[in-house]
Amino acid sequence: FCFEYVSKVKRLIDQSSSFTVVGMPAMGISMFLRFLATRNLGLCLHIDLYEAPLLTKLELLKLIYKCLFSGKIPASEIKLMESIRTKLFQLTQNNERIILIFNRFDQLKKEFSTNFFANLYTLRDVDKEKIILIFSATNHY
Repeated sequence: FCFEYVSKVKRLIDQSSSFTVVGMPAMGISMFLRFLATRNLGLCLHIDLYEAPLLTKLELLKLIYKCLFSGKIPASEIKLMESIRTKLFQLTQNNERIILIFNRFDQLKKEFSTNFFANLYTLRDVDKEKIILIFSATNHY
């Protein structure tokens, strides 16, 4: 399945590069990302934005939290970020790579700002060599 694309993705992951997968709507980006999450590329956390009740930064953080923990979600955004960063740090101690796959990420476009991306990249900054962020976006003409 998509051997050429998987090879390109593997090279980017091996280089510790975060990236975006872009394609046309209904052309299988979601299926490709789910497939990537099953490959032995590292610890893959597949975060699907369609699972969020609202398309907000807070809901995105809650989805990430649910991938990492079970139990009650912290009430504040600050505590959410702290918990997520702490858990990612712990995971880097026992995993060569942690790959956060944000499926349908472009659905959050109303939230996009410099601050939004700065906060997201603080997750990667926990360990820039081990944490990879993969985003998806559709190209609407």
